[in-house]
Amino acid sequence: MLDIKRIFYQTRGVANESHSIERTLLLVKELDAYLDIYVIYDKLPGEIEDFKVKYKNSVIENEQTQVELALAGLGLNATEFHNHIGYRVEEVLNPYERIVDVTADNNYDIMIKVADKHEHTTGFSALDIHLIRQSAVPIWFTYNNISIKDIKNIMIAIDPETIGHEVGAALTNALASFGGFLSQNIGARLQFVSCWHMDSDLVSNDMSFELQKTKLLGMIKNTKIDLPYDIVHLYGEPIKTLIDYIQSKNIDVLVLGTSNVLNDPNKEIGHTAGAIIDQVYCDMIVAKPIK
Repeated sequence: MLDIKRIFYQTRGVANESHSIERTLLLVKELDAYLDIYVIYDKLPGEIEDFKVKYKNSVIENEQTQVELALAGLGLNATEFHNHIGYRVEEVLNPYERIVDVTADNNYDIMIKVADKHEHTTGFSALDIHLIRQSAVPIWFTYNNISIKDIKNIMIAIDPETIGHEVGAALTNALASFGGFLSQNIGARLQFVSCWHMDSDLVSNDMSFELQKTKLLGMIKNTKIDLPYDIVHLYGEPIKTLIDYIQSKNIDVLVLGTSNVLNDPNKEIGHTAGAIIDQVYCDMIVAKPIK
């Protein structure tokens, strides 16, 4: 069960983010959650106070218009959401540090924002990587190139090294909650995908490998997802193998943990997760282990 009651939607308030807002409104509707649309941007020069007031009003109007359009596109009644959505505007010297502080201080359950893309490559910008490293809450990074109704494939990435670890099992449950919620409400195909490095001591012989696979299957079943899903085992060098799979299977939403649970559950971002984040181009929900 996805336990989300307070949603932090971060934007700079100038771009069209209709598809991203659609995703956010789905959470609000299905989870009876409250949404803060928070416009945070770099501090403007101090001598243009009149412009600042006009700018703040304009970005709020822009966000309200986008919400209305997204609700209409989803066939939802806007009046039912009036008490579930708030709008805030703030100019700060360091937006990304402020975003981290706001989400931590106000007990938000998830952050949603449009991914800041590299200009000439796939993957996320350094600013979004900073959020992944520092945020205490899960983050749903969206790309604005696909409507929610066109999401067909959801992948939950499971690290085989989490098998048998309490922290790893809790993280798997959290990831499964996100993936299961989306699959149930969008009708997309859901799959759990693990990648086994055959040179690892973890799978040093056939018997131990089959035993570890059985344990992993049990861990997935313990997530108690009550809807169809596929389990896919890949073999090879994890980074390349997983990236190739994500791209070849047209994954629309990738759900993954960002820490090396086995070696250091408190590490800000694991090597494999960091490499995948930097090289794929799809919606991504990232979460750290539950401490």
